Amino acid sequence: MKRFWDKVQKTENCWNWLATKRHGYGSFKYKKRMVQAHRFSWKLYFGEISEGLDVCHRCDKPACVRPDHLFLGTAHDNVIDSIKKHRFNLPGKSGHKAWNRNFTAEEAQKIRKEYKTSRLGYKKLGKKYGVANTVIRNVIKNPNWFKL
Repeated sequence: MKRFWDKVQKTENCWNWLATKRHGYGSFKYKKRMVQAHRFSWKLYFGEISEGLDVCHRCDKPACVRPDHLFLGTAHDNVIDSIKKHRFNLPGKSGHKAWNRNFTAEEAQKIRKEYKTSRLGYKKLGKKYGVANTVIRNVIKNPNWFKL
């Protein structure tokens, strides 16, 4: 645990991850596997995470590992939370960022079809559409994600 806490800076608000980050989220090697720091923090304080659930941030800061700033939810719950906080670009709106780009319902349907009929995985589809593979995963695994 000392290795984990050595990489955390506690402030009055957030507990910020200071070491390696991927897309803003802290990560480190634990028991020969890369783990996300906020998920590790959740497990330390609250226990296991049920399959299909994400560890989301109330503070909207991906590098935060403060347990009371975290909550469990589905990818859909996380999107609804971001919409309520006016952080989410609804499908068809401009201003997309590559790591959180939204697709129109038609684009999402096209991606799902391509995933089913081709041998392309999340990573290759992400490259093709200019987004992170996690965005492609969300499109494929959450068919209602864009029907808000």
